[in-house]
Amino acid sequence: MSSSEETSMRTALLPGSVERRFAPRTPAKSKARVTFGHGTQFRDCVITNISATGACLRLKDNETIPDEGVLVDRDAQTSYEFQVVWRVSPLVAVAFTSVPAPTAH
Repeated sequence: MSSSEETSMRTALLPGSVERRFAPRTPAKSKARVTFGHGTQFRDCVITNISATGACLRLKDNETIPDEGVLVDRDAQTSYEFQVVWRVSPLVAVAFTSVPAPTAH
């Protein structure tokens, strides 16, 4: 999928739908990691956009993540607990369920 196709998927609204985001998203290309299973499992990903309330993640082909976990933004050295909002492979949108926490270097 090209980046222009990803942008279209993230920004397009279906006819009659309403934008439901509470905070504007900022485009990003941050290296990140999703951890789950009490921190014993992980998936590397890229944050394609982020806001105060959530993010859109690009996973590697054929990878999945559970409905809840921890997103570690390696570039910003910050982590967030999250819940998945939607999935359109390879993209996954998450809503943050905790305030950001600093991570160790």
